[in-house]
Amino acid sequence: MPRKGAGQKIQTATGQQYGEAVQQEESQRAMPLPRMAQFPTPGQVGPITRATERPDEDLLTPGAGLPPRAPSSVSNEAIAGMTPLMEMVASQPFASAETKKLWRQLQISNSVNGIQ
Repeated sequence: MPRKGAGQKIQTATGQQYGEAVQQEESQRAMPLPRMAQFPTPGQVGPITRATERPDEDLLTPGAGLPPRAPSSVSNEAIAGMTPLMEMVASQPFASAETKKLWRQLQISNSVNGIQ
């Protein structure tokens, strides 16, 4: 039984107790799935070497359907409390490059936020 209009059809899980499938169908009718943005397929809008359609737009402007970027600042005291543990782990000879990088980022974040 398809939903009215465009969208996914109503589906229920198998093996439910008596009456749960009907409740699941009713909840899907009451709250339909959101419409997803339709993006053009590669090559659909023209060659990649064409001139831009938005010459005055900043490169860092979020695209359609994307939330704006949140500023990244760590001021959480719980994360600052992990600093000694991360220092110990990062100083071990078996510590990976990713662990050492995370330790450096944590140090920088703490110094930016005034946490020692």
